[in-house]
Parts: sequence; C-alpha cells; structure tokens
Amino acid sequence: MAVGAMAGGLVDGVMAMADGGVGLVAAGFFEEWQDMALELWIGTGAVALVWFALLGLCMAITEPKKVDPGPATLDLPGQEPPAVVNLIANDWRLEEESMPATLLDLAARGHLVIEQIGDDTYVRVPKHKTTKAANDRLTRYEEMIHTHVGHLARQGSDGMVPAAALTTGPESQAKGWWKRYRKAVSEDAHQRGLARKRWSATVHSMLVGTALAVALVAGLAVSATPENENSTSRKDDNPIGAGIGMAVVAWGGLIALVEY
Repeated sequence: MAVGAMAGGLVDGVMAMADGGVGLVAAGFFEEWQDMALELWIGTGAVALVWFALLGLCMAITEPKKVDPGPATLDLPGQEPPAVVNLIANDWRLEEESMPATLLDLAARGHLVIEQIGDDTYVRVPKHKTTKAANDRLTRYEEMIHTHVGHLARQGSDGMVPAAALTTGPESQAKGWWKRYRKAVSEDAHQRGLARKRWSATVHSMLVGTALAVALVAGLAVSATPENENSTSRKDDNPIGAGIGMAVVAWGGLIALVEY
C-alpha cells in the first residue's frame, strides 16, 4: 500500500510539473506574441495599402466609358426603354426621373391613359387594350409601374389617380420598391447587351482573396495587442476571440467595397 501511494504521488507530481510547464510555455509564448503587436500592425497597414492600391487600379481599368450625346433630334434613335437610357446616360446611376419617363412611355404605347381634367392631370388603366398594346410585352420594371398605377387607380374615384398622388408609399416601403425597380432595369440593360458586370470572375476572386489576407493580418494584430497598457495577463482577456472578430469585420467591410 505504501509503495502504491508513493507511486501515485510521484505520478501526480509529474503531471503537476507537466501542467505547470505547459502553462509556463503558453505564458511565455503569449508574452512574445504581444511583443510583436507593433510589427503586426505595421504589416496590416502595408497589406491594406497594397489592397486599396489594387482595388483602385481595377476600378480605373474598368471605369465605365462616357456616352457622347448625339445630335439633337425629335426622333428617338433607338428602341431602348427610357429607364435603360436614363441608366446609361447618368453614368450607370438610375435616377428617379426614369419612373415618370417610363409612365409616359407606357401611355404612348397604350398601356396607360393620361387625361387632363380642368387643371389636374389624371392617370388610369384602360379597360380595353388595343391590339398593339395587347401584343406589346412589358419588361419587369414596366409591369411594376403598370401594376402600381392600376392599384392606386382602383382606390381613387372613377378608376383614376391624380398624377400628383403617384407615389410608391411610405419611405420604408418605397425603398424596397425602388430597390426591386432598379435591379430590374439593370438586368434589362444586361440582357440588351448594353451593360456587364464590372468585375470579371477572375478579378472578383482576386480582390476577395487578397481582402481575406488583409483581414487575417488585422486579426493577428488585434490578438497580439494587450487589452490595456497596465495588464497583459488579465484572466478575462480573450485575444483569440477578439482577433477572429476583427478578421470577420475587416473582411466584411472590404468585400462591401468590392460589391458596391
């Protein structure tokens, strides 16, 4: 029994020494890692600078070309819808003026009727479409405007809606409507061969991959930075969690710039 107790005590002593040794090694590594914080932050700044320079170069190369205006004329030179023309003519930024322009175009094609009653202008959906309008296919964003006008007209008197009351609803609702409308116009421009994605698959993968490298270096820098200057060994410090959080936030922010 005595020999067994001695053996057990010896094993416990060895395990305790081993645990203490691992703790000492970990503490020493952590202190050395914190000593590299400055170098890691400098490295983060360097790789971030390279990434932003790369992004700027890609943006300069893929900058959309300016559209030169043609001679003034009363005849429309092409078959492009007003919303697509607005997108192209405004440096690929769709303006709200595209909506009334689309409404007027729908009226010219027989899908809507605009009437002047006194000093007020009203819009309504015709009860019976002409043969030309029936055979005229609407785009998704044209259908959105047509449906919205019809909805407002049914709520008004005599199936008409004042032009001044043509809104897309409260701000929260209008933002969602505008987002869907803008996406539909952009897709139509792509289908017509008038627009394409700014980043090719290769360039997009390169920017996202290099952004991940920047985020990882930033995460390492955060994990090596003490939580405060007075204590570098607080029990409640979580440098690994802070580093991972920083990496995720940094990568998300850089990707947002690529996707903008």
